Amino acid sequence: MRRRRHIPSSAWRRCTADAPSDVLVPDADVIVVGGGPAGSVSARLLAERGHHVLLVDKARFPRHKACSEYVNPAGAQLLIELGLAGDLQALGAHRMEAMLIHAPGGHRFLADFGVVEPGGTAIGLSRYRLDSLLLDRAREAGVEVREGVHVRDIVVADGRVQGVAGTIDGMRTTLRARLTVGGDAVHLSDIRVPFLTVRATRDHIVPEAATAPLIDLVGSEDKHELALDAGHMGLVVGRTAARTTVPTIIDFIRRRSDALGDRAAAGREA
Repeated sequence: MRRRRHIPSSAWRRCTADAPSDVLVPDADVIVVGGGPAGSVSARLLAERGHHVLLVDKARFPRHKACSEYVNPAGAQLLIELGLAGDLQALGAHRMEAMLIHAPGGHRFLADFGVVEPGGTAIGLSRYRLDSLLLDRAREAGVEVREGVHVRDIVVADGRVQGVAGTIDGMRTTLRARLTVGGDAVHLSDIRVPFLTVRATRDHIVPEAATAPLIDLVGSEDKHELALDAGHMGLVVGRTAARTTVPTIIDFIRRRSDALGDRAAAGREA
């Protein structure tokens, strides 16, 4: 794959030196906040399409990160499609063809990935290695990476996000771009889209005391809650998931998709 030439930020600023003095010159086309897998891959894909991308992260890489070190089969396939199969093998990634889940009551459930998608496998690799690999590939694609940048807030002007505010080595700084990916806090009261929350009453990992108040904090008028007599894993695997969780989510999305389609059709006819 041909790599795009990296454009230093100084060169970018020289290209815009003739802009009027009252115009704030952006630091990049796109600012991506966070150098994890999603951030690095997003930044790389944008850079490969010709955009000047600035990626910032408060950490300095490589760095350790608490994680299960597990990439599900869909994620593993995405990494392969990004041309990283050889890199993953060189870093010692472990292929996993199935997952055996043990419940506190003694029951076990085998998730065989090959049954769902023939040939599908998950991989196991530390975030120390995986994140550094993805960030390096983003750099090679032309992404400008700044480490040690602690983003504190987003910059909003004229009703839209125009960058981020943060600190670098204790010094406050503002970085501007036409598009900012990530970095903004989620305020539940601002959520206006249809909202469905699914929680388990016997969840010992995310206890009910933490999940039950969620529904009252969301601002949407179309909000619904599904509370199931299940544990953390029981929501997504086994009989409860097959009989209740998955059908409920599908029905929730289908009903609202159909209503959206009907409104769109009515608008066209009008």
